Amino acid sequence: MEKSWHSFTIKNIFQELKSGTKGINETEANKRLRKFGLNNLPEEKSFSRLKLLIGQINSPLVYILFIAGITALALGEYTDSIIIFGVVVLNTLVGYLQESKANQALSKLKKVFQLKTIVFRNGKEKEIFQKYLVPGDVIFLRAGNKVPGDARIIESHDLKINESSLTGEWLAAKKDISVLSKGISLADRNNMAYMGTIIESGWGKAVVVATGIKTEIGKIAEAIKETEEEKTPYQKKLSRFSKIIGVVIIIISSIIFIEGMITGGRFIEIFTTSIAIAVAAVPEGLPVAMTVILAIGMQKILKKKGLVRKLASAETLGSTSIILTDKTGTLTEAKMEVAGIFTGNKGFFDNNDKKLVKGFDKK
Repeated sequence: MEKSWHSFTIKNIFQELKSGTKGINETEANKRLRKFGLNNLPEEKSFSRLKLLIGQINSPLVYILFIAGITALALGEYTDSIIIFGVVVLNTLVGYLQESKANQALSKLKKVFQLKTIVFRNGKEKEIFQKYLVPGDVIFLRAGNKVPGDARIIESHDLKINESSLTGEWLAAKKDISVLSKGISLADRNNMAYMGTIIESGWGKAVVVATGIKTEIGKIAEAIKETEEEKTPYQKKLSRFSKIIGVVIIIISSIIFIEGMITGGRFIEIFTTSIAIAVAAVPEGLPVAMTVILAIGMQKILKKKGLVRKLASAETLGSTSIILTDKTGTLTEAKMEVAGIFTGNKGFFDNNDKKLVKGFDKK
């Protein structure tokens, strides 16, 4: 059962977590790390090369090409068969190489941007990677840093934390060590600091009560992870187009076969002709053309310092006309700043270029 840490006294929290003002020792920290796991938010598993490869051929149009290639091979049309299978291989390789490079770049970025935090271990200050944080650790909270885990404040010196990522409120919440009632809302828990929120000013200390998926932001990330991935507009259109192509090919081949049988033609000849026409109608060059176009789009986004993991996402970005997003902390910095000061008859002070514009009051 989840505990209401905000309603605990500091003494009771230390008793519950078997910790103290000087934190825990390394031996205990290692035990808890094995018990609670790394302090990471849930994320997709590291990309599998096999899964990435299979993803390139998981397309209705590629299925049609496979069927066409096998049929051409069965009919002795070796040249057509080689061309069709060559197109499938080329399309798969281009898509695989592009997406593989993007995934590798993303993995390297994650390794580079591993956050660190300062904790008390063995009674001394120590800097550790955030992912090794465990419940019971006493952490330092300083302006400009992100809170590394859900924690109960045990010391506050004008400490203010921006919790807009959780509450949507852009004003920083002032933190203290008071004991609160159990039923109080998350936004009003002024004795708690939550993972991922930003320390705006002041400093303090806190004891970690939850890490990883047990944190408030971790619960949100876990819920988002369970959401099914929706197909992109490109994938939907390609799937619909493939179905239309398949139906049209079957109808045309059937008409030719029926007409041939009615006119008294030989079964083998008519059947072979119908299949040959069906194979010829398959647009084998389309998948490669689309993959190359998307790869070019991917490279252009990369030049603009953007990273696209999947080829289809490049087309999705291009077809986007309206973006619905939260403003505070997403498009803005979640804080207000004085851009200029009007001082009446003395003029106007512009904070951007540090100039005093004379005579501004006359306008």
